[in-house]
Amino acid sequence: LRHIHWKGWAKTGRPIVKEFEDIYFPRFGLVLDNFTGQGDGDLFEESVSVAASLACAVDTRRSMLDLMFVSDEAVVVKAGRGESGSERILEMLASVEAEPQERFDDLERLVKRHGDRLTACICVFTGWTPGRKRFLRHLVSAGMNILAVIITRSEPETRRVIEAEPLPCGHLLLDVSNVQEGLLKLRV
Repeated sequence: LRHIHWKGWAKTGRPIVKEFEDIYFPRFGLVLDNFTGQGDGDLFEESVSVAASLACAVDTRRSMLDLMFVSDEAVVVKAGRGESGSERILEMLASVEAEPQERFDDLERLVKRHGDRLTACICVFTGWTPGRKRFLRHLVSAGMNILAVIITRSEPETRRVIEAEPLPCGHLLLDVSNVQEGLLKLRV
């Protein structure tokens, strides 16, 4: 009875029922791999720049964006409907620091904890290692829709490694010396 449109019924002489539509805003995850090895500071800086570019490309008026990374603790910064704008994410990216030790188990727990709310997830990797490959495979096997953006020092060498063991999701390789041109190939 609550869904009957009484005024419409009075005008037309036949019952009219109100229809409701759920409003859905897509929610995207932006995972930053801030784990760096000795001498990989340039890779880390480019990873942060790529994450910032991707954060700016997402229209947070029509969607949600969750930045996730691990520092001393697991960090999630939200932007979009009902939250702050992407400026907050950019502030966090400006202050994120490289971590010398890979902690992909912590990062995996963090992403999986929020994964059921995510429409899709973009992972920005600082290089390519077996730990990163394992992390990515675990997320994809959990049913997450992932795009991997891999910043590498040698694109041809990383491409050979990936071709030997193909990734279970879409990916984009970006050579650290030519990141901007590589990003133009990506359509968010």
